[in-house]
Amino acid sequence: MTPQALAAYSEAAQCFPGNPGSTHRWGRSSREALDNARKCIYAALNFSDGRLLWTSGGTEANNLVLQSARSRGMRVLVARNVHPSVWYATGASPEFVGALPLDREGRIDRQYLLQQLKSAEPVLVCLSHACNETGIVQPVAELAEMCRRGGHLLHVDATQTVGHLPLDLEAIPAHFISFSAHKFGGPRGVGGLLVREAPLLEPQVFGGSQEWGLRAGTENVPGAVATAAALEAAQESLPTEVPRLRGLARGLVGQVELAVPDALVNSDPENGLPGLVSFCFPGTSGHDLVLELAGWGYAVSAGSACHAGSVFPSRAIVSMGRSEREALGALRVSLGGASTETSVANFAQKLLSILR
Repeated sequence: MTPQALAAYSEAAQCFPGNPGSTHRWGRSSREALDNARKCIYAALNFSDGRLLWTSGGTEANNLVLQSARSRGMRVLVARNVHPSVWYATGASPEFVGALPLDREGRIDRQYLLQQLKSAEPVLVCLSHACNETGIVQPVAELAEMCRRGGHLLHVDATQTVGHLPLDLEAIPAHFISFSAHKFGGPRGVGGLLVREAPLLEPQVFGGSQEWGLRAGTENVPGAVATAAALEAAQESLPTEVPRLRGLARGLVGQVELAVPDALVNSDPENGLPGLVSFCFPGTSGHDLVLELAGWGYAVSAGSACHAGSVFPSRAIVSMGRSEREALGALRVSLGGASTETSVANFAQKLLSILR
Protein backbone atom coordinates (compact mmCIF):
# COMPACT_ATOMS: atom_id res chain seq x y z
CA MET A 1 0.00 0.00 0.00
CA THR A 2 1.05 3.58 -0.50
CA PRO A 3 1.84 5.55 2.68
CA GLN A 4 -1.44 7.47 2.29
CA ALA A 5 -3.47 4.28 2.03
CA LEU A 6 -1.66 2.56 4.90
CA ALA A 7 -2.18 5.56 7.19
CA ALA A 8 -5.87 5.77 6.24
CA TYR A 9 -6.36 2.03 6.81
CA SER A 10 -4.71 2.10 10.22
CA GLU A 11 -6.72 5.12 11.38
CA ALA A 12 -10.02 3.72 10.11
CA ALA A 13 -9.41 0.33 11.72
CA GLN A 14 -8.99 2.05 15.09
CA CYS A 15 -11.65 4.74 14.74
CA PHE A 16 -14.50 2.78 13.14
CA PRO A 17 -14.93 -0.53 15.00
CA GLY A 18 -18.69 -0.68 14.49
CA ASN A 19 -20.65 -2.68 11.96
CA PRO A 20 -21.88 -0.17 9.34
CA GLY A 21 -25.22 -2.00 9.29
CA SER A 22 -25.85 -1.28 12.99
CA THR A 23 -27.92 1.66 14.21
CA HIS A 24 -25.87 2.49 17.32
CA ARG A 25 -23.45 5.40 17.15
CA TRP A 26 -20.43 3.23 16.38
CA GLY A 27 -22.31 1.66 13.50
CA ARG A 28 -23.48 5.03 12.24
CA SER A 29 -19.94 6.43 12.27
CA SER A 30 -18.73 3.41 10.29
CA ARG A 31 -21.56 3.89 7.80
CA GLU A 32 -20.61 7.53 7.38
CA ALA A 33 -16.96 6.58 6.75
CA LEU A 34 -18.05 4.01 4.16
CA ASP A 35 -20.29 6.50 2.39
CA ASN A 36 -17.59 9.18 2.43
CA ALA A 37 -15.18 6.73 0.80
CA ARG A 38 -17.76 6.19 -1.94
CA LYS A 39 -18.08 9.93 -2.44
CA CYS A 40 -14.30 10.26 -2.77
CA ILE A 41 -14.29 7.59 -5.50
CA TYR A 42 -17.13 9.35 -7.31
CA ALA A 43 -15.33 12.69 -7.18
CA ALA A 44 -11.97 11.28 -8.30
CA LEU A 45 -13.54 9.60 -11.34
CA ASN A 46 -16.29 12.17 -12.05
CA PHE A 47 -19.02 9.58 -11.63
CA SER A 48 -22.42 10.93 -10.60
CA ASP A 49 -25.17 8.89 -12.26
CA GLY A 50 -24.88 5.51 -10.56
CA ARG A 51 -23.60 3.76 -7.47
CA LEU A 52 -20.47 2.01 -6.25
CA LEU A 53 -20.84 -1.58 -5.13
CA TRP A 54 -17.90 -2.64 -2.93
CA THR A 55 -16.36 -6.04 -3.78
CA SER A 56 -13.22 -8.01 -2.97
CA GLY A 57 -11.58 -6.84 -6.21
CA GLY A 58 -11.88 -6.76 -9.98
CA THR A 59 -12.36 -10.52 -10.34
CA GLU A 60 -15.46 -10.57 -8.15
CA ALA A 61 -16.83 -7.44 -9.81
CA ASN A 62 -16.35 -8.95 -13.27
CA ASN A 63 -17.90 -12.25 -12.19
CA LEU A 64 -20.93 -10.48 -10.75
CA VAL A 65 -21.75 -8.86 -14.10
CA LEU A 66 -21.14 -12.00 -16.15
CA GLN A 67 -22.92 -14.39 -13.82
CA SER A 68 -25.92 -12.06 -13.72
CA ALA A 69 -26.07 -11.95 -17.52
CA ARG A 70 -25.66 -15.72 -17.68
CA SER A 71 -28.53 -16.35 -15.23
CA ARG A 72 -30.78 -14.20 -17.43
CA GLY A 73 -29.78 -15.99 -20.61
CA MET A 74 -28.39 -12.78 -22.07
CA ARG A 75 -26.04 -12.90 -25.04
CA VAL A 76 -22.51 -11.76 -24.15
CA LEU A 77 -19.61 -10.63 -26.34
CA VAL A 78 -16.12 -10.51 -24.80
CA ALA A 79 -12.94 -9.09 -26.32
CA ARG A 80 -10.22 -11.66 -26.97
CA ASN A 81 -7.69 -9.86 -24.76
CA VAL A 82 -9.79 -9.63 -21.58
CA HIS A 83 -8.63 -10.78 -18.16
CA PRO A 84 -9.28 -14.48 -17.28
CA SER A 85 -11.99 -13.36 -14.83
CA VAL A 86 -14.01 -12.33 -17.90
CA TRP A 87 -12.74 -14.82 -20.50
CA TYR A 88 -13.80 -17.79 -18.36
CA ALA A 89 -17.38 -17.17 -19.53
CA THR A 90 -16.52 -18.30 -23.07
CA GLY A 91 -15.95 -21.80 -21.71
CA ALA A 92 -18.59 -21.78 -18.99
CA SER A 93 -21.45 -20.68 -21.27
CA PRO A 94 -20.42 -21.10 -24.91
CA GLU A 95 -24.05 -21.08 -26.01
CA PHE A 96 -24.42 -17.49 -24.79
CA VAL A 97 -20.90 -16.06 -25.04
CA GLY A 98 -18.99 -15.06 -28.18
CA ALA A 99 -15.52 -13.55 -28.74
CA LEU A 100 -14.76 -10.16 -30.27
CA PRO A 101 -11.72 -10.15 -32.58
CA LEU A 102 -8.98 -7.54 -32.40
CA ASP A 103 -7.02 -5.74 -35.10
CA ARG A 104 -3.23 -5.99 -35.36
CA GLU A 105 -2.88 -3.06 -32.96
CA GLY A 106 -4.83 -4.90 -30.28
CA ARG A 107 -8.00 -2.85 -30.51
CA ILE A 108 -11.58 -4.04 -30.97
CA ASP A 109 -12.62 -4.69 -34.57
CA ARG A 110 -15.34 -2.04 -34.66
CA GLN A 111 -16.91 -3.21 -37.91
CA TYR A 112 -17.35 -6.70 -36.50
CA LEU A 113 -18.83 -5.26 -33.31
CA LEU A 114 -21.28 -3.10 -35.28
CA GLN A 115 -22.53 -6.16 -37.09
CA GLN A 116 -23.05 -8.00 -33.81
CA LEU A 117 -24.90 -5.03 -32.30
CA LYS A 118 -27.60 -5.25 -34.98
CA SER A 119 -29.20 -7.90 -32.78
CA ALA A 120 -32.77 -7.12 -31.75
CA GLU A 121 -32.12 -8.63 -28.33
CA PRO A 122 -29.95 -6.73 -25.81
CA VAL A 123 -26.30 -7.78 -25.79
CA LEU A 124 -23.72 -7.35 -23.01
CA VAL A 125 -20.32 -6.33 -24.38
CA CYS A 126 -17.33 -6.91 -22.05
CA LEU A 127 -13.88 -5.48 -22.63
CA SER A 128 -10.77 -4.34 -20.79
CA HIS A 129 -10.13 -0.60 -20.84
CA ALA A 130 -6.44 -1.50 -21.06
CA CYS A 131 -5.12 -5.01 -21.65
CA ASN A 132 -3.18 -6.28 -18.64
CA GLU A 133 -0.59 -7.94 -20.93
CA THR A 134 -0.01 -5.32 -23.63
CA GLY A 135 -1.31 -2.08 -22.12
CA ILE A 136 -3.31 -1.33 -25.29
CA VAL A 137 -6.13 1.09 -24.44
CA GLN A 138 -9.55 0.70 -26.04
CA PRO A 139 -11.59 3.75 -27.19
CA VAL A 140 -14.21 3.03 -24.53
CA ALA A 141 -16.16 6.29 -24.89
CA GLU A 142 -16.80 5.56 -28.57
CA LEU A 143 -17.60 1.90 -27.93
CA ALA A 144 -19.99 2.84 -25.11
CA GLU A 145 -21.92 5.15 -27.44
CA MET A 146 -22.12 2.38 -30.05
CA CYS A 147 -23.65 0.07 -27.45
CA ARG A 148 -26.07 2.64 -26.09
CA ARG A 149 -27.37 3.60 -29.53
CA GLY A 150 -28.39 0.01 -30.12
CA GLY A 151 -29.87 -0.50 -26.67
CA HIS A 152 -27.03 -2.77 -25.55
CA LEU A 153 -24.97 -2.86 -22.34
CA LEU A 154 -21.24 -2.32 -21.90
CA HIS A 155 -19.07 -3.65 -19.10
CA VAL A 156 -15.58 -2.12 -18.88
CA ASP A 157 -12.92 -3.78 -16.77
CA ALA A 158 -10.93 -0.70 -15.78
CA THR A 159 -8.67 -2.52 -13.32
CA GLN A 160 -5.57 -1.46 -15.24
CA THR A 161 -6.53 2.18 -15.81
CA VAL A 162 -8.20 3.48 -12.65
CA GLY A 163 -5.47 5.45 -10.88
CA HIS A 164 -3.13 5.17 -13.87
CA LEU A 165 -4.88 7.31 -16.49
CA PRO A 166 -6.99 10.46 -16.09
CA LEU A 167 -10.56 9.14 -16.25
CA ASP A 168 -13.74 11.14 -16.69
CA LEU A 169 -16.53 8.59 -16.34
CA GLU A 170 -19.14 11.17 -17.29
CA ALA A 171 -17.64 10.92 -20.79
CA ILE A 172 -17.66 7.09 -20.71
CA PRO A 173 -21.32 6.01 -20.52
CA ALA A 174 -20.56 2.35 -19.76
CA HIS A 175 -23.13 0.52 -17.66
CA PHE A 176 -20.62 -1.33 -15.48
CA ILE A 177 -17.02 -0.39 -14.60
CA SER A 178 -14.87 -2.60 -12.38
CA PHE A 179 -11.61 -1.88 -10.53
CA SER A 180 -9.18 -3.27 -7.93
CA ALA A 181 -7.69 -1.11 -5.19
CA HIS A 182 -4.26 -2.78 -5.09
CA LYS A 183 -3.58 -1.70 -8.68
CA PHE A 184 -3.28 1.95 -7.58
CA GLY A 185 -1.69 1.49 -4.17
CA GLY A 186 -4.73 0.51 -2.12
CA PRO A 187 -5.19 -2.66 -0.04
CA ARG A 188 -5.43 -6.12 -1.57
CA GLY A 189 -8.84 -7.76 -1.39
CA VAL A 190 -10.79 -4.56 -2.04
CA GLY A 191 -12.36 -3.36 -5.27
CA GLY A 192 -15.61 -2.23 -6.69
CA LEU A 193 -18.18 -2.16 -9.45
CA LEU A 194 -19.53 1.19 -10.58
CA VAL A 195 -23.08 0.51 -11.69
CA ARG A 196 -25.45 2.41 -13.97
CA GLU A 197 -27.70 -0.54 -14.81
CA ALA A 198 -28.52 -2.18 -11.47
CA PRO A 199 -31.61 -4.15 -12.68
CA LEU A 200 -29.38 -6.61 -14.59
CA LEU A 201 -27.46 -7.63 -11.48
CA GLU A 202 -28.31 -10.61 -9.35
CA PRO A 203 -26.51 -11.38 -6.07
CA GLN A 204 -23.89 -14.14 -6.09
CA VAL A 205 -23.27 -13.99 -2.31
CA PHE A 206 -26.31 -14.43 -0.08
CA GLY A 207 -27.18 -13.60 3.49
CA GLY A 208 -27.66 -10.00 4.57
CA SER A 209 -28.97 -7.03 2.62
CA GLN A 210 -25.65 -5.15 2.32
CA GLU A 211 -24.75 -3.27 -0.85
CA TRP A 212 -28.39 -2.83 -1.91
CA GLY A 213 -28.98 -6.55 -1.52
CA LEU A 214 -26.37 -7.39 -4.18
CA ARG A 215 -23.47 -8.53 -1.96
CA ALA A 216 -24.11 -9.96 1.48
CA GLY A 217 -21.52 -9.59 4.22
CA THR A 218 -20.24 -6.90 6.55
CA GLU A 219 -18.50 -4.18 4.56
CA ASN A 220 -14.75 -3.65 4.91
CA VAL A 221 -14.71 -0.07 6.19
CA PRO A 222 -10.91 0.33 6.64
CA GLY A 223 -10.39 -1.17 3.18
CA ALA A 224 -12.85 1.24 1.60
CA VAL A 225 -11.33 4.25 3.36
CA ALA A 226 -7.80 3.21 2.32
CA THR A 227 -8.98 2.68 -1.27
CA ALA A 228 -10.31 6.23 -1.44
CA ALA A 229 -7.07 7.62 0.01
CA ALA A 230 -4.96 5.63 -2.47
CA LEU A 231 -7.03 6.79 -5.44
CA GLU A 232 -6.86 10.43 -4.40
CA ALA A 233 -3.06 10.19 -4.11
CA ALA A 234 -2.78 8.39 -7.46
CA GLN A 235 -4.94 10.99 -9.19
CA GLU A 236 -2.79 13.82 -7.85
CA SER A 237 0.35 12.26 -9.34
CA LEU A 238 -1.05 11.65 -12.83
CA PRO A 239 -0.13 15.01 -14.45
CA THR A 240 3.57 14.31 -13.85
CA GLU A 241 3.67 10.51 -13.62
CA VAL A 242 1.93 9.70 -16.93
CA PRO A 243 4.37 11.64 -19.16
CA ARG A 244 7.35 10.49 -17.07
CA LEU A 245 6.47 6.80 -17.41
CA ARG A 246 5.70 7.16 -21.11
CA GLY A 247 9.09 8.76 -21.61
CA LEU A 248 10.80 5.86 -19.85
CA ALA A 249 8.81 3.36 -21.93
CA ARG A 250 9.80 5.12 -25.17
CA GLY A 251 13.43 4.98 -24.12
CA LEU A 252 13.29 1.25 -23.35
CA VAL A 253 11.54 0.44 -26.63
CA GLY A 254 14.07 2.53 -28.57
CA GLN A 255 17.05 0.76 -27.00
CA VAL A 256 15.62 -2.69 -27.67
CA GLU A 257 14.53 -1.97 -31.25
CA LEU A 258 17.97 -0.57 -32.08
CA ALA A 259 19.80 -3.61 -30.72
CA VAL A 260 17.32 -6.35 -31.69
CA PRO A 261 15.91 -5.60 -35.17
CA ASP A 262 13.50 -8.55 -35.17
CA ALA A 263 11.97 -7.64 -31.80
CA LEU A 264 8.22 -6.98 -31.97
CA VAL A 265 6.53 -4.34 -29.80
CA ASN A 266 3.02 -5.28 -28.67
CA SER A 267 2.40 -2.19 -26.54
CA ASP A 268 1.85 1.48 -27.39
CA PRO A 269 4.32 3.65 -25.44
CA GLU A 270 2.67 6.87 -26.66
CA ASN A 271 -1.01 6.17 -26.00
CA GLY A 272 -1.17 2.94 -24.02
CA LEU A 273 -1.02 2.19 -20.32
CA PRO A 274 1.82 4.36 -18.97
CA GLY A 275 4.96 2.37 -18.23
CA LEU A 276 3.79 -0.99 -19.57
CA VAL A 277 5.99 -2.38 -22.35
CA SER A 278 5.40 -5.70 -24.08
CA PHE A 279 7.85 -7.30 -26.51
CA CYS A 280 7.98 -10.49 -28.54
CA PHE A 281 11.43 -11.97 -29.23
CA PRO A 282 10.75 -14.64 -31.87
CA GLY A 283 12.61 -17.87 -31.27
CA THR A 284 13.27 -16.98 -27.62
CA SER A 285 11.48 -18.41 -24.59
CA GLY A 286 9.75 -15.69 -22.60
CA HIS A 287 9.77 -17.95 -19.53
CA ASP A 288 13.53 -18.40 -19.78
CA LEU A 289 13.98 -14.63 -19.99
CA VAL A 290 11.85 -14.18 -16.87
CA LEU A 291 13.96 -16.66 -14.92
CA GLU A 292 17.27 -15.17 -16.02
CA LEU A 293 16.18 -11.61 -15.27
CA ALA A 294 14.82 -12.70 -11.87
CA GLY A 295 18.32 -13.88 -11.04
CA TRP A 296 19.48 -10.30 -11.52
CA GLY A 297 16.72 -8.88 -9.32
CA TYR A 298 14.20 -7.93 -12.01
CA ALA A 299 10.52 -8.88 -11.70
CA VAL A 300 9.04 -9.18 -15.19
CA SER A 301 6.55 -11.59 -16.70
CA ALA A 302 6.16 -13.74 -19.79
CA GLY A 303 3.28 -13.49 -22.21
CA SER A 304 2.48 -17.17 -21.92
CA ALA A 305 1.03 -19.48 -19.31
CA CYS A 306 2.49 -22.73 -18.03
CA HIS A 307 0.18 -25.55 -17.02
CA ALA A 308 1.32 -29.09 -16.10
CA GLY A 309 4.69 -28.56 -17.74
CA SER A 310 3.26 -27.32 -21.05
CA VAL A 311 3.70 -23.75 -22.23
CA PHE A 312 0.88 -21.99 -24.06
CA PRO A 313 1.15 -18.70 -25.96
CA SER A 314 -0.71 -15.67 -24.68
CA ARG A 315 -4.29 -15.40 -25.95
CA ALA A 316 -4.07 -11.60 -25.89
CA ILE A 317 -0.90 -11.49 -28.00
CA VAL A 318 -1.99 -14.16 -30.49
CA SER A 319 -5.26 -12.23 -30.97
CA MET A 320 -3.17 -9.33 -32.35
CA GLY A 321 -2.01 -11.54 -35.22
CA ARG A 322 1.24 -12.80 -33.70
CA SER A 323 2.22 -16.36 -34.50
CA GLU A 324 2.52 -18.89 -31.67
CA ARG A 325 6.30 -18.86 -32.13
CA GLU A 326 6.37 -15.10 -31.73
CA ALA A 327 3.97 -15.13 -28.76
CA LEU A 328 6.02 -17.71 -26.86
CA GLY A 329 8.85 -15.16 -26.84
CA ALA A 330 6.74 -12.47 -25.18
CA LEU A 331 8.04 -10.42 -22.26
CA ARG A 332 6.08 -7.82 -20.27
CA VAL A 333 7.93 -5.07 -18.42
CA SER A 334 6.05 -2.81 -15.98
CA LEU A 335 7.65 0.47 -14.96
CA GLY A 336 6.46 2.35 -11.90
CA GLY A 337 7.10 5.03 -9.33
CA ALA A 338 10.55 3.68 -8.43
CA SER A 339 11.71 3.46 -12.07
CA THR A 340 14.28 5.99 -13.25
CA GLU A 341 16.22 6.60 -16.45
CA THR A 342 19.23 4.92 -14.85
CA SER A 343 17.33 1.86 -13.64
CA VAL A 344 15.63 1.42 -17.02
CA ALA A 345 18.95 1.76 -18.85
CA ASN A 346 20.52 -0.83 -16.54
CA PHE A 347 17.61 -3.19 -17.15
CA ALA A 348 17.88 -2.74 -20.92
CA GLN A 349 21.59 -3.49 -20.79
CA LYS A 350 21.01 -6.72 -18.86
CA LEU A 351 18.12 -7.80 -21.11
CA LEU A 352 20.18 -7.22 -24.25
CA SER A 353 23.16 -9.09 -22.84
CA ILE A 354 20.88 -12.13 -22.25
CA LEU A 355 19.39 -11.90 -25.74
CA ARG A 356 22.85 -11.83 -27.32
